[in-house]
Amino acid sequence: MYFARGVIEVWACELLAARGLLTPQALTAHEAFRTCSTGSDVAGLVQADVAFHRALIDSLESDRLSRAHSVIINEIRLCLAQVQNANLLAPAEIAEEHQKIITAIRDGDVAGAGEVGLGHLRHAERNLLEHLRG
Repeated sequence: MYFARGVIEVWACELLAARGLLTPQALTAHEAFRTCSTGSDVAGLVQADVAFHRALIDSLESDRLSRAHSVIINEIRLCLAQVQNANLLAPAEIAEEHQKIITAIRDGDVAGAGEVGLGHLRHAERNLLEHLRG
């Protein structure tokens, strides 16, 4: 699942940086996540996390890409919920990683956007797999 997500989301981060495209929706979604990150509402946190990543994808205004991402969105939600329920990543840490993605996109740093986007996904994947393997 993280492989498919990475193919879509990392490429999207790079393309957004190349285009210098950071929408108000992505920034609003990030702020909503930051707000949720201070509470204990796991469902709200997961929804805000998904909304941030969806906003990045939707920023490209590609119906096909948005549809491709939506195919895996329920699996993404499940993984995010597992990560949060098991306290595998602190919400503040996720917010910081999201901010790095935003900064790279805003700065037009194509390679950096790809690197931080991929790092963000690999961090969550590694922690989840270690947890599941016990």
